[in-house]
Amino acid sequence: VRISVGIEAVEDLWHDLEQALAKIPAEVAQD
Repeated sequence: VRISVGIEAVEDLWHDLEQALAKIPAEVAQD
């Protein structure tokens, strides 16, 4: 159980990271 919960937590963090990285090019393009 602890492993599956850890995987879900990592997937959530990875999803947030992908969203953050997706915003970077747009911010750079505005400059």
